[in-house]
Amino acid sequence: MLPEFSFCTTELITRDVPVSAPSGIVYSTSPFIAEAANRKTYVVKGPETEVVFAEIGGCLLASAVGIPVPPVALCKADNAWFAGSEKVDLAFRDASIPLKRPTKISNLEDLYNVIAVDSWLGNTDRNLGNVLALSPGGSRAQLVMIDFEKSAALRPHPRIQTSLIEYRKLWPTDELGQRARESKPLYPPPRILERIAGVDEEACRRVLAPVIDSIGNVGWADDSIGALAKRASDIRKTVEAVWQAT
Repeated sequence: MLPEFSFCTTELITRDVPVSAPSGIVYSTSPFIAEAANRKTYVVKGPETEVVFAEIGGCLLASAVGIPVPPVALCKADNAWFAGSEKVDLAFRDASIPLKRPTKISNLEDLYNVIAVDSWLGNTDRNLGNVLALSPGGSRAQLVMIDFEKSAALRPHPRIQTSLIEYRKLWPTDELGQRARESKPLYPPPRILERIAGVDEEACRRVLAPVIDSIGNVGWADDSIGALAKRASDIRKTVEAVWQAT
């Protein structure tokens, strides 16, 4: 069962093995496994501020609109902040096996919900390496989303960088994209669009405040909040364009 989403700050006490990527996937941020002072095990990235802010901020925003995401933490080590995503016990490292039988997935709609969220955040890095599948004891798997560090709306120059993204780039890549197309609904899921559309500047600032306050040096945070609010107001048009492009 996926732990309830939460955010905290903690310190790393170990730095263990690098995370191995699924076949055909290359990680650009060299994540590693680490134990923290709060007795949790995390998949850790950083310490570049743009990576840490985008990863934690993306998880906070995704969870705020209902996407299943593991608990996250800002992890301190060597006087630097890292982004930590709590390691959960997985039946599958990625979702390729259950996606071959979509009726065996309890929350298939969340695959399309996260496409809407990625379209909002300007995240062009959704693939089989960052859609996980939990087996909570029954016969049906639960999809869980990780890895938001490529979200252009949470990185420097968010308005410019998000404006350069082609709609088709916001659809998942490779095998995940193909599987998503096979079961693709005629229209984007309306409830996630309603939730995203309701996230204005005040709501963005409230959701992101814990990570902004902890890191303390995110010079583009206000620009990101403005870009996110504008993209939220346009989310229906954006996601409909993504659907048409794929």
